[in-house]
Amino acid sequence: MASGIAPSWQEKAIRSRQAARLARSCRDWTIVAGLAAGGLVMVFPLFWMIITSLKTPPQIQRVPLEFWPNPVDWSSYPSAWNDAGFSLYTQNSLIVAVGATAACVFFSSLMAYALARLEFRGRNLVFLLIISTMMIPGQITFIPR
Repeated sequence: MASGIAPSWQEKAIRSRQAARLARSCRDWTIVAGLAAGGLVMVFPLFWMIITSLKTPPQIQRVPLEFWPNPVDWSSYPSAWNDAGFSLYTQNSLIVAVGATAACVFFSSLMAYALARLEFRGRNLVFLLIISTMMIPGQITFIPR
């Protein structure tokens, strides 16, 4: 473009697209920075809990707070596992979880086969009821009357 000559419509369009791209890029980076800050706010309590679990009781109660444990104390994990009976709790949880999952897969596969392969009266109604119950959050069933 020579000096003194007004920019052509093509140059204006290119500048306009570049300005829009820059604005979109700034907006995207602002969103990413906000989400990253929110993510750090959400993860920090978990991080603090883990760091605190590696401290001794005097280190936890010390003022001012120490961020990193020095020295790292792993003894709280074996004592919590043994003293509180977590091995029994873990075994019970595994039995319930595996049993419930196996029962759900077994009965769901029987039901899916019947709905997919067999023709019977009311099949669409049964399918509609099953889909309808899947749309209801499980927490609603916990509400007492």
